[in-house]
Parts: sequence; structure tokens; C-alpha cells
Amino acid sequence: MTKAQTVFSGARKATREEIDADARRLASWLARRGVGENDVVAGLLWNDFAFLSLPKACGLLGAYMVPLNWHLTRTELDYILNDCAAKVLVGHDVLLAQAGLERSASLNIMAASTPPEVAQAYPKVQINDPQGNWAKWDALGELPEYDGAPLPGNRGGIFYTSGTTGNPKGVKRKPLSDDVWARVRGRTLTAFGLAGGAAGHVALAPGPLYHSAPNAHATNAWAMGMDLVLMPRFDAQATLDLMQEHQVSHAHMVPTMFSRLLALPEAERARFDPRHLVAICHGAAPCPVAVKRAMIDWFGAVILEYYAGTETGIIGCSTSQDWLSRPGTIGRAAGECVVRVIDDAGRELPTGETGRLICHSDSTTSFTYHNREGSEQVEGWPGYVGLGDIGHVDAEGFIYLTDRSSDIVISGGANIYPAEIEKELITLEGVGDCTVFGVPQPDLGEGVIALVEARTGQKPTEADLIAGLKLRLAPYKLPRKVIVVDRLPREDSGKIRKRDLREAYKEALSQ
Repeated sequence: MTKAQTVFSGARKATREEIDADARRLASWLARRGVGENDVVAGLLWNDFAFLSLPKACGLLGAYMVPLNWHLTRTELDYILNDCAAKVLVGHDVLLAQAGLERSASLNIMAASTPPEVAQAYPKVQINDPQGNWAKWDALGELPEYDGAPLPGNRGGIFYTSGTTGNPKGVKRKPLSDDVWARVRGRTLTAFGLAGGAAGHVALAPGPLYHSAPNAHATNAWAMGMDLVLMPRFDAQATLDLMQEHQVSHAHMVPTMFSRLLALPEAERARFDPRHLVAICHGAAPCPVAVKRAMIDWFGAVILEYYAGTETGIIGCSTSQDWLSRPGTIGRAAGECVVRVIDDAGRELPTGETGRLICHSDSTTSFTYHNREGSEQVEGWPGYVGLGDIGHVDAEGFIYLTDRSSDIVISGGANIYPAEIEKELITLEGVGDCTVFGVPQPDLGEGVIALVEARTGQKPTEADLIAGLKLRLAPYKLPRKVIVVDRLPREDSGKIRKRDLREAYKEALSQ
């Protein structure tokens, strides 16, 4: 008898048949609430089986799913829910109760019970007997399964990513034709090391599925027929234990996870047998050379790196062999992708020269920013998208990132946009002006520092400013330090010299 494909989470498990049946019943429930083609359903979920059933249910109806980062404040959640015009929100009961979300005339809500392994992983996020004006996931068993044919075209999800204006932007993809979808998926499977087939393979999901890259890795592995192991929260020792127990072959990680794995006691690392590993891919943040080399030495030549964006999907990828022969490269352009380097005036630069990286593929022309159509294109380069990265391409086509846009901070694999923090910080009492930037931080890669120029006659304290920001921003966006200064350094034009500040404060978080 063939073993049923299974997803594991803590002591629980479910088969593909069970996940798909839940998806069809959920599709029936959604359809009864008016969800149809091109409508939006949001998900406020921890890593759980529902993260597999919900997107499938949306796909059956031709709807988009919007995964929500559950660290966000109520204000931030309301902005996204309103911007995407979600008809339905599906969430874990504790998260819904924590955010104070209730069913309204414009938003239906369904609550799934918080699983025991998730509750154990997040003891500080607990609400006893969470109740609300919600439908219950457990009642889906009473509904018939949706039996309509799936609508043509692959829509996927709308993932919200903060922009330089401080307001999140929803990356929305038009339905892709089957041939374009096949090429896009082919690039993804290659970059993630999933192209070798599913037989006997098991994927681990140690990162939050509300992020686009961990989500893409887990859902593609599941779609290929691999068993899947969900982690409610990353823990280095638990990761090794699960990889050994389930003989995990594939996983998606970020460099911070590598650092924490390498920090485990030598005896624990020595007990781990990596021979079952096939492909451990990473992206989202630059990986220090020493960390990556140590991971290849430990796990073997199974470490893959990719370069991608929520807007673009996979752009480039490299194998361990590519990286060992050219330390620092993120590989060549993948599949149909074309990567070019331009200067500030939009002119293409010669091979080897450093400038702004822009890319084109059949999928870059299919996305837009929800409610901001037309803002995604690079001026003078129709069909090209830029992610704000600086780098060069060598004569053999290998891509190197030498810098990122001056603003974006990547901390623990998460994108943090200083403009979003500055927008809130400037409104706090005593703040005359401010600037926010990233500096190196052990373990997380980068941390956020805020410099505040106080209003005349006032001197707000760091504690007061952090307390004010906590009411407006998710915890991972909060500055690690807030420093009150007499005057911010500026150009003659009035622009703050952030590059000088990064250099001056580069050791500020090194302890």
C-alpha cells in the first residue's frame, strides 16, 4: 500500500485527503458568503494545517488569499484589510481575540482553534477561552464539499510588503496562463532544490508561512507530493531534532537560522547526521561568508541561495559549487529572467560595473501593486522591475550584490522599512526631526537605530519614544536603540546623510 502524503505539526498529523476535503468544505462556506472570482480572503494564521487548506479553497473559487503577519498591530491589520477589500478573514481564535477583530457587515470571520503546539511555542500570546462573533472552523464538517471546477489561471496570494512611503503595498499577480505558470514554477522549483521529485522526500517549514518565500517553499513542496513538517516557531535544537526524526530532505531558511544552528553545542551538532539532506535553500538577507562556508562544511554541498522579490519571484540562484568557486555570488539569472545594471540616469552599464539591478521575465509583467497600478515599472525600461539593490554582473553572468537600497533593513530575514518607522516617530511628543537606519547586529544580521533631533526646549527619553512606537508598530520593527542628538547631519540640500550615520554607528549594536 502506498503511504499517504502527510503534514505534521507537533503531535498532530493530517493526510492530503483530509487537507483537501477541508479545502473543499471551506470553499463551500466561502462561496455562500459571496466569495467568487478575484475576491479576497485574508488569513491571520500561525503555521498550521489551515495554511494549506485556505489557499486551495481560494484557488477553487478564483479568489486571492492575503496572508497577514500576525505581529502587526490592529491599526496595521485594519489598513491591509481595508486596502485589499477582504470579504472574509480566516484566523486562529487567539490571534483574532488579541487583535479585537469581530465580524462586521463588510467582513465575515471564521476562527480556527489554536493548536496545542502553537500555544506552547507562544506562551506570551495567550487568551483564555477566546470568544468572538465568528464562525467556527470545526463546523466545516457539517458542510458539503465544493464540487465546482477550479477557475482557469493561477492567481496565488497577495503579499503585502511595505514601501518607501511607509504604507504597505499588496503585490498582486494577474492570472497566469498555464505555459507562463509552468516557467515561473520551474524557476522556483530549481532555486528551492525541489525539482528532483517528491519520492521519499520530506520538507521542513521552520519559518512563518505569512512570508512569501517560506510560503512558496512549503506550498510547492506539498503540491509536489512531499511530506511536510511545520514548526510553530523556529528553535535551533528543535530544528535539528525534527530534521533527524523525519529524515528531512528539504528546508527553507534565512541566515539568522544558520547562525543559531552553528551556535549549538558542538556535541549536539556532531550527533546530527546530514546525509539525508538534499537541498537547504536560503534567501531574504545577505549571508556572511564565514557562516555560509561553515554551513556547507557541516551540511555538505546542499546549500542553495536565491535572489528574489515578492514582486518578481525568483530572479537568480546559485548552488554550493557556484558559491565556493565565486564567494559572494547569488548565482546566474534563472530561466527566462534577464538582469541588467543601470546607472542613476537609467543607462545600461558595461559588464562588471556597479549600478542598480533591474530584471525582466514573463512574470514581472504580470504583477501590479493593488490599488497602485502602474507604479511598479522602471522608467525607460518597460517590463523591468527593480528591487532597489546595487550590484554588478560579471562576464560569465554571475550576479553580485554589493549594496542594497539606502533605506531597507533586513533583520532576521524580515524586511523593515525605515520610512514606516519615521512616519510614526515624527509624530511623538518632543520629536522635531528623526532618521532611521540599519547597522550590523550579531545574530540578526542588521538592527534598527533611530536618531531623534529634539524640539527646542524638549528632550524626550529613549524609553518614552519606544513606548510610543510600541502602540503603533509591530515589535520586530521597533528600533534597537533610540538616540537623541542635538542636530542631524544633513547635506546642503537638506537631505540627511544616512550613509555617514551607518558608518558612524556601525558598532552601536555589536555588543
